[in-house]
Amino acid sequence: QKFNRLYVTDATASTAPKEVVTGKVLNVTHFVWAPDTNMIYFTATDNVSIDWVMMYQKIYKVSADGGTPQIVCETDGKMGNIDISPNGKMLAFCGAVDISDPLPQSVFLVPLATGDPKNLTDKYEGSVVEVKWINNTTILALTVEGCYSSLKKIDLKGKMTPVYGKA
Repeated sequence: QKFNRLYVTDATASTAPKEVVTGKVLNVTHFVWAPDTNMIYFTATDNVSIDWVMMYQKIYKVSADGGTPQIVCETDGKMGNIDISPNGKMLAFCGAVDISDPLPQSVFLVPLATGDPKNLTDKYEGSVVEVKWINNTTILALTVEGCYSSLKKIDLKGKMTPVYGKA
């Protein structure tokens, strides 16, 4: 089995890449740096099987200097992308509401101090495809409703405001 690993290197120097995840073998699927660059947040599974990659990813954090990863919060089912707020206090991710959800189409907000995920889009009938923080209180979401795509802003309470598109 070949696992996708997580390495860091100084791009301005000719140093060898250093594996940052120790103490656990994980198949890394996506990562983001914390704004202060001290932590790396990533999604991973402990199996390379496509079923595991689709259904059983978890969100981890690890020091940029390396170490044993820690689970950030509980997740169920499929995972989409993750992003960290500019102040480094919140994580947003696209995820499934449970193991039977066919897509990672809901937006979850996780205060990193507590690790308690909250579904911001539980009443939304469309699908959220990707999320990106635009400031400390607003998430930009690429959404799909029927056959139309649009951009929406989502505040920390889950209020959605259209930015662009028909949906």
